[in-house]
Amino acid sequence: MITEKILFRESDGVARLTLNRPDQRNAVDLEMMHAIEESLCELNENKCSLIKVRTKILTSIGAHTGKGFHAD
Repeated sequence: MITEKILFRESDGVARLTLNRPDQRNAVDLEMMHAIEESLCELNENKCSLIKVRTKILTSIGAHTGKGFHAD
């Protein structure tokens, strides 16, 4: 469950999930929380790729990395 709020890239055994809400200081909302959880579960079950993921990175676009929870 990747959304435009969460970007996903996998290469050479490294999976990168990127928070993409710089206008909201990358505050995590329910949609993002579910997308992150589902993505990590899929990676742990190795459903996303034929390549075994060895490293998972959570990063963000903009100056802030997850400034809290945004309850709309």
